[in-house]
Amino acid sequence: MRVKIIRLPTFFHYWDTNSSELNCSLLPPLGIGTITAYLKRRGFDITQDDLNIKIFYERRYKHMAFNEEPFFDEDRIVRYCRQAQPDPELEAIFARLEVLCPVQGYAVILLSVQESLRNKTNVLFAVAYATYLKKKYNPFIMLGGFGVAVKLMYMEYDSPAIDFYVTGAGEKALEIVLQAKKEGRDLSCLEGVQYNTAKRSIQVDYYQIEEPTFDGLPLEYYRYRGLAADYAQEARAVVDDFHRSGTLVLPFGFIKGCPYHCIFCSESFGALEFIMPARQAAEILARLQDSYNPTGYFFLNNEINVSQAYLEELCDAIIEKKLRILWSDCARANFLNRQLLQKMRDAGCIRLIFGIETGSPRLLRYIRKEIVVEQLEQAIRWAHELGIWTGIEIICGLPYEQEQDIQDTISFLRRNKDCINRFYYNTFDLRVGSLLFCEPDKYGIENIFDVNEVVSFEERRYSKNFTQFGFDEIGGLKWAEKKQQTLESYDKVVSAMGGYENFPTYEEEHFLFFLYKRYGHDIQKIQDIFQAVGRQKGRQRDYLRTVKA
Repeated sequence: MRVKIIRLPTFFHYWDTNSSELNCSLLPPLGIGTITAYLKRRGFDITQDDLNIKIFYERRYKHMAFNEEPFFDEDRIVRYCRQAQPDPELEAIFARLEVLCPVQGYAVILLSVQESLRNKTNVLFAVAYATYLKKKYNPFIMLGGFGVAVKLMYMEYDSPAIDFYVTGAGEKALEIVLQAKKEGRDLSCLEGVQYNTAKRSIQVDYYQIEEPTFDGLPLEYYRYRGLAADYAQEARAVVDDFHRSGTLVLPFGFIKGCPYHCIFCSESFGALEFIMPARQAAEILARLQDSYNPTGYFFLNNEINVSQAYLEELCDAIIEKKLRILWSDCARANFLNRQLLQKMRDAGCIRLIFGIETGSPRLLRYIRKEIVVEQLEQAIRWAHELGIWTGIEIICGLPYEQEQDIQDTISFLRRNKDCINRFYYNTFDLRVGSLLFCEPDKYGIENIFDVNEVVSFEERRYSKNFTQFGFDEIGGLKWAEKKQQTLESYDKVVSAMGGYENFPTYEEEHFLFFLYKRYGHDIQKIQDIFQAVGRQKGRQRDYLRTVKA
């Protein structure tokens, strides 16, 4: 029984150009890499592929013609999938994609939907593609991936072409279903599987983290390659080297869940589900380094310092193995000190991202952040002094945000601007699974309703968020007022800090790893070059937006 798992694409409006090159993430998909490794170790004949990177790569570098507009047309996709109306153009698109990602001969197709905070093209493509595959080859189709997207699929775009939706971790669920199918057993009453019969969704509790494999993915497509451009003199030689470098960054995670309960987070109902032993994580990193020799690793943990002792042991293991790797992760400020940050640097840490969200003490208490501004200020100052790149996540428009809260955030950012290398600005959006969504009355919001809103270019300005739900503040702002206040808050914060940063989102990771590999932890030199190149790449990105428009 041959099985293929495919990462599906998502597309962007012209103003959402996030790169001057590919305009899609250059990180290989960790989720399907983990599932593939898990199923291979249990004897399944499974192949993995990434349709997302292939579409964007072929369009950018090989000039493949591809029309993404049908996947912005919700009514058209619904007609094709639910009303079985022929759509020759759609089917021609999917037929051409078979050259990039062959599907004939596979008994089972596993479709992985990625996150999209911009629009719904991820789910619209998925349901149309599943319909095409079922009609042409009639494989057994299961769909999983980013939880919110999967729920949106079966709540709003359910299609008989999809045999099962997998919610939550897919490894164990897929093993149980595929083994039963292989043996010809009834799939409607499998032991250990939680069913929602009406939605054909299944879930299996599984909290471990498996060692991934990236074999079978088009790894050369993830290596950074740039196009020639006229850069300022001081950056030209560095950029030329970067464009030729083939910089490769691999994702890896070893902590599942989060022990904190920040009310806006989609994991705020959860817990710390699994921590891979520190020395096992280091051993896996050693094997990944031997197999793929990446430039660095993007650790995908909610926070690397779930405890000081764990992080100490992890860094010690990396140092003892002489891995000489580079890595980046998120962290909390309240489990860091200068000595530990020094050890992290020695173990290869080049960047830490801190989610402070707001500089307002009042709002920090409201969102249950369990941290104070002074802790963060000290942590980012130490990190900066040690040459570790620091990023700060900010959320504008939190429920009940007032003018003083906005000014507190601006004041915090201005005080610490010299120690912060990157600002990540976000507008607040209500997430499924968060405490705010599940217990709205407790936190002062009501009348939650589905808006599935992608604001216009003029309206959204710099904001990148796709807003699925509107809401009213109890005794406060109604949705129309709240939406406007959120955009105004965003503009005030971004403007106060000198505007949105220029470096294209989908290129900055690779460039940062390239610079640290080249210059060590000389953060001043790295920052100067990063900003100079960012300005030029930002102009290229804006030019592409104009061309698309």
